[in-house]
Amino acid sequence: MPFRAQGCILWYMFRLLVVDDEEKERNGIAGLVRKYAYPFEIFQAKNGMEALGMIRESSFDVLLTDIKMPFMNGLELIKEIQKLGNWMIFIIYSAYADFEYAQSAVSLGVLRYLLKPITLSDFRKLFSEVEALCLNKSGSEKEELHELFFNLSHGASEKSGQNRIVKMAKHLMMVNYADPNLSLSFLADKLNISSAYLSSLFKAETNRNVSAYIADLRISRAKQILKQSSLKINEVGEAVGYLNESYFIKLFKNREGVSPVQFRLQGGEGE
Repeated sequence: MPFRAQGCILWYMFRLLVVDDEEKERNGIAGLVRKYAYPFEIFQAKNGMEALGMIRESSFDVLLTDIKMPFMNGLELIKEIQKLGNWMIFIIYSAYADFEYAQSAVSLGVLRYLLKPITLSDFRKLFSEVEALCLNKSGSEKEELHELFFNLSHGASEKSGQNRIVKMAKHLMMVNYADPNLSLSFLADKLNISSAYLSSLFKAETNRNVSAYIADLRISRAKQILKQSSLKINEVGEAVGYLNESYFIKLFKNREGVSPVQFRLQGGEGE
């Protein structure tokens, strides 16, 4: 989970292994991860056999792999990783819209089966979700989140597991922070509870408003992007859910004491 210090949410760095026999494809994924400053240290392998050797030597949080590769394909690689008992998020991206491949991927617990070429919007949505899953990768907590989502979607009492409702709301904020539509009503709709109930519950559990938490989350992410990328200020704002550049700059300055440009020029230090 992210932890808080002086009102900010801090991101950990995670380890991403990109596996593809095409160097251009690997570098393209790595370039996008770096461009948007997602918190991943990137490693590359040109086939499944090489990737498996790396995984035996070191741990990784996320595997993003092509299917058709020499020596060992992506599905075979995932099966071998599972034999090792390693916890990883599995993502397949392939040029083949093959039903049998997709069916096999589902049976192996693959998070996403993406078709090449991956659109920028799909990529950013995927990595926002992967980022949140990595931050919430404690096994017991994942089970709680899945159980809560199931109960809420099947009409269980909204008053059961109140702490878990707040956890799920935070999880949804982590997954959807880049969505301009993220709001109290957005979260309440996803959790199948009333906005008023979620608002009061969240305030009671955290002593903070949902809107303030969303803003903290977004500004913290924006600070990371400003420090680790060369994106324009409007692009940074859009990457964290603010389509209005002026509003983003004003909000950032109110919270950090400096504008986004000043923050970047000062090497990532506010007032």
